[in-house]
Amino acid sequence: MTDRRYYAFISTSGTDMQDEYAVLTQALLEQGIFSWSPAQSRMYELDFVRKQIDQCDYYILLLGNHYGRLDGSGASFMHLEYIHAITKQKPIIAIRHHWPDLNTPTVLDDPEARSPFGKFRRQVQERKQATFFLAYDDASNLSTAIKRHVPRCVNLYPTTGWVRANARQSTLNVSSDTLALQEEVIQLRKKLALIDRRVKETPALNPILPAIMKTMPAPVSHEAETLNFAFTVQAYQEGNFKELKLNKTMRWDEILTILGPSFHPPAPEDQFGRVINDYLNSSALSLAREQMPRAHAIARAQINTQSLHQIKTQMKNNHWIAPISRDERKRLLWELTEEGNQILQKSFTSMPR
Repeated sequence: MTDRRYYAFISTSGTDMQDEYAVLTQALLEQGIFSWSPAQSRMYELDFVRKQIDQCDYYILLLGNHYGRLDGSGASFMHLEYIHAITKQKPIIAIRHHWPDLNTPTVLDDPEARSPFGKFRRQVQERKQATFFLAYDDASNLSTAIKRHVPRCVNLYPTTGWVRANARQSTLNVSSDTLALQEEVIQLRKKLALIDRRVKETPALNPILPAIMKTMPAPVSHEAETLNFAFTVQAYQEGNFKELKLNKTMRWDEILTILGPSFHPPAPEDQFGRVINDYLNSSALSLAREQMPRAHAIARAQINTQSLHQIKTQMKNNHWIAPISRDERKRLLWELTEEGNQILQKSFTSMPR
């Protein structure tokens, strides 16, 4: 590991994993990863727990043989922590004594597999996106596995982390030069976008520029075209909940109507996922009822990662929402462009009153 340090949130079912938890935290510390778990606290404060997940670099699920303490909805706190980590698109390290083959008859016919805990374990194992699976034989073997495989996970799913002040000083000039180059690239991209628009407006004024512009990426979707995207959501019915996989089709100008106001003033890139998921939470109940007719509420919507990337890319290629600069935390900021604002205003004007 390098001088960079990381913060991990550890989710477990409770005291039944006390020995493994002690081994895990010590092994992580030796790898430069500090950790915290609500299972080690007497009080469970949901807002504080969610904030820790928001701030962590890696989410670690230490899965034992129990579902853990339940909240009012019937879901365990461990399960809810896992869902929140997925919503925040955190890299996940899932640790279990043994990961069975989901398609073997013994697993498919096991009554425990149909319990809330069995369904949760299957949900974890079926999710491959940004998830690193790790198995161990005993506590001593767990320590060896952590030291061997966690550095691989960090390389596969790099995060920001932090560097101590004295270590950061030696690379300060390099970091400043890198940020300056990144800022220059952003400004050049904005200039290219401006040239692109001007050439389309006056193509006959310069016969050379159109030929050059053929090599540049151009908007590929008109505002009236549609996008079909996938997402998951928890649907609640008669005191129980079930995770559903749904699809929704929207026009590009409708997507811009949802996203645009949240990027004026500029906002970090993770605003895309947050805004779309909030919209789905408030609007997708009718879609959920197509699978669960008596569903009375939905929560924790999560758009498919590939679909979210496609939306961000298209907003940028269409010059509707574009990266402009970085904030004090070096996060890339995106802003609603003038062209995007014009389409947004046109959409608002055409809405029925």
